[in-house]
Parts: sequence; structure tokens; C-alpha cells
Amino acid sequence: MLADERQEKELANQRAQLTSNAALWDQLAEAEKREQITKQELTLTKLSLASYEKLIEKLQGELENLNNQKARLQQYKNSKSKRIEELENKMKDLEILENIDLNRILT
Repeated sequence: MLADERQEKELANQRAQLTSNAALWDQLAEAEKREQITKQELTLTKLSLASYEKLIEKLQGELENLNNQKARLQQYKNSKSKRIEELENKMKDLEILENIDLNRILT
């Protein structure tokens, strides 16, 4: 009987170890699934990051173009403002000349 009890004990230990091993295999499988999902998420994140970086570069180029256009328009505005001021001064001079009575001056 002693041998039978020892065998039963060993069998019980083996069953316990088998159950423990099965649980460990399940945990390993779950960990591998999580790792795979994390790798997929990382890949998607990398793709998104690359896409956003391209978008940022494009937007920076557009911003630079807009700033150049703004500078050109500002120069245009300044040059036309000066021309308008010159023309307004000429108009004032002409108005003064119109108001002068040349006949009176000639007589």
C-alpha cells in the first residue's frame, strides 16, 4: 500500500503540475496575442505619424507661400499708397490752379 500511496501522490502532483502548466500555456498564449495586437497598433501609429509629418511639411510650405504673398501684397500696398498720395497732391494743386482767375490776373 505504501507504494500505491506514493504513486497516487506522484500522480496527484503530476496532475497539479499539468494544470499549472496548462494555465501557464494559456497565459503565454494571451501574452502573445497582446504582443501581436501591440505590434499592429505600433505599426499603425508609425504610419499615422509618417502621414502627419508629411501633412505638417505640406502645411509649412503653404504657410511659407502665404507669408511670401503677404509680403508682396504689403509692398504693393505701400507703393500704391505712395502713388495715391502723389496723385492726391497733384489734384490739390490742380484745384488751386482752377480757382485762380486767370483773366483777372492778366488784366
